[in-house]
Amino acid sequence: MIALIPVRTSIEEIKLNDKQIMKIWYETDLQHPCPNIHYEITRAKEVIVPATRVVVWGCKPPHDVQVAFAQDGTLVCVYDSELWDHGFLILYNTQTGEACPGASRCEDWKIPYAQLRAENPSLPEVIELMIDDE
Repeated sequence: MIALIPVRTSIEEIKLNDKQIMKIWYETDLQHPCPNIHYEITRAKEVIVPATRVVVWGCKPPHDVQVAFAQDGTLVCVYDSELWDHGFLILYNTQTGEACPGASRCEDWKIPYAQLRAENPSLPEVIELMIDDE
């Protein structure tokens, strides 16, 4: 039996504020050729949001990662600018540490996203988030 070792490709390292950094990468292997997007958030090199898989709407690696901030940098949205073709969307609150997708079930994602869109009208309209239940 051949072991399928995923190939990890870094996408972005985004500075969220003075101490918090989000790392985004994708993995592929022979059995799963579509990219599995992952992210992790650290504060002063301590992991505060562990590696989390993000559901992707398609089978291409992201092209153009964008970041939007609201409420003086408290709310963060990281997304693929080609969201409707094959994108992903990550929401994060730098004060509370809540992330979607993440440990919480993301039931209330529409409220922070509406706040982000109010301050960033170019953000795409999102009707539903695909959440990975793994």
